[in-house]
Amino acid sequence: MSKVVPACKPITVVTFRGDRTGAFGAAIRRKLDDEKHGRGPGPTILECLLFAGHTGVSLDAGTVVYGFNPDAGTLLVWQLI
Repeated sequence: MSKVVPACKPITVVTFRGDRTGAFGAAIRRKLDDEKHGRGPGPTILECLLFAGHTGVSLDAGTVVYGFNPDAGTLLVWQLI
């Protein structure tokens, strides 16, 4: 039985906490409210990621980052956020 321990590889977690402040946050909240009340479309998926934040993992020190997004299914954006 071998007692050699395989080399461990680092896993890097990359995060962005989101921006809910200032004019950007206010604009997203307006779009969410508009969608909720049927006055217009909600924010785009990119705007949601920038508003709420997102994360990913890398197995090669950040050269490739695998990101994760929620699967909204049939939920509207305002319900998901």
